[in-house]
Amino acid sequence: MARLDGRSVIVTGAAQGIGLAYATALAADGAKVALCDVTSCDQAVDIIRQAGGTAFGVYCDVTDARQVAELVARTDTEFGGIHGLVNNAALFKGLPIQRFETITSEAFDRVMTVNVRGSFECIKAALPVMKRQGYGKIVNVASGTFFKGTPMMAAYVTSKGAVVGLTRCIAREVGEFGIRVNCIAPGLTLSEAVRDNPEWA
Repeated sequence: MARLDGRSVIVTGAAQGIGLAYATALAADGAKVALCDVTSCDQAVDIIRQAGGTAFGVYCDVTDARQVAELVARTDTEFGGIHGLVNNAALFKGLPIQRFETITSEAFDRVMTVNVRGSFECIKAALPVMKRQGYGKIVNVASGTFFKGTPMMAAYVTSKGAVVGLTRCIAREVGEFGIRVNCIAPGLTLSEAVRDNPEWA
């Protein structure tokens, strides 16, 4: 029996890169996985199914509460609950390496909206299901850049610091319901987003 047999997990930003790695690892451990992204998840779902796993993928903008609610409802219906949520979706690919004073207000707001409010929307939508179950595990993906204060990436680093704060607050609010909320902070990973950005070369 696999460690996660009978569990279902939502992974956001799962079409490629680290999100795909999370999703395939969860499926390999027996979890039924719901993948979402703003690009097609078809190839990622095929990878999981060809390895014998159970998965579906949908287009979902994590900043859109209605789309997130639909993802949660489908996962709950098809998989019989939601036992885990991995908030991985974030704006990183294509972000320029630039000095703080050259970042536009619009660009800063967009990064904060996706990277912070996206996690907020997903947690808010999944919590009623997890409370009903009396069980849930939420993993928010921050970044090692926050702890290092990595320069030339102020909007991204700030957003990941906010994810740490969000994690700490929600963890203290929902622990009594059998729900754990944790945060991980990966370092620089040679994902597609890094390989495709000439500024990282």
